[in-house]
Amino acid sequence: EYSSKRRGSCRAISVSLDLDLIEILRRLRHNSGEPSLSGVVRRLLRERLAEMGLLGEEAKRALGIS
Repeated sequence: EYSSKRRGSCRAISVSLDLDLIEILRRLRHNSGEPSLSGVVRRLLRERLAEMGLLGEEAKRALGIS
């Protein structure tokens, strides 16, 4: 379960993406004002995990998802 208390324990991973997906992420980054592609990917992943019911209520509230 995701918890904001665990944010300090980040680990790096590498993911290969098609160029069209990278371009979409770049546009999302630009439109949202997010300073990094990693931030965009983290946000999208958290939102999707919340939709799938895999995140706790605290994390859902932090994302504005109920």
